[in-house]
Amino acid sequence: MTWYVAFIRNVMVGRRGLTRDALLDAFADCGASNARSFLATGNVAFSSEQPAPHLSRQLALALTRVADVDEPVCIRSVSALARLQASDPFAVTPLGAVHERCVTFLPRSPRPMPELPIRGARGDVDIFAISSKDAFGVTRLVGADPDNLGQYSRDCSARR
Repeated sequence: MTWYVAFIRNVMVGRRGLTRDALLDAFADCGASNARSFLATGNVAFSSEQPAPHLSRQLALALTRVADVDEPVCIRSVSALARLQASDPFAVTPLGAVHERCVTFLPRSPRPMPELPIRGARGDVDIFAISSKDAFGVTRLVGADPDNLGQYSRDCSARR
């Protein structure tokens, strides 16, 4: 039995009628055991004897049925996540001041591999590394003083 974590974009418990029970039942129907969801996200830890690629396809179809969403299910084993953390991909975060460090789990390796770094049009996101199916990036607060984040948050709230 291998322990996995499934990362599913745009799936939130409570949206589109998706309940936590329906989400966990979809995992059980696909052969997952011990499924546990976290907060209201679509992130689910579970165990299974099936390989991740097979589970990923099955779970994507099941989520389409129960929540009418068409999103890839990115699955990583807990041991692979531990190796990823131990590799310390942000040890040498490039490109100056950083607001947040981000890992994006991809359903497959990008082909062709893009030239890095990739900077977002507003300059608030940089992807600086891609390792197989994991992309590493940083975000920045554009137009904000990092030492005065409280004021930045109030300004953003006032603009809504």
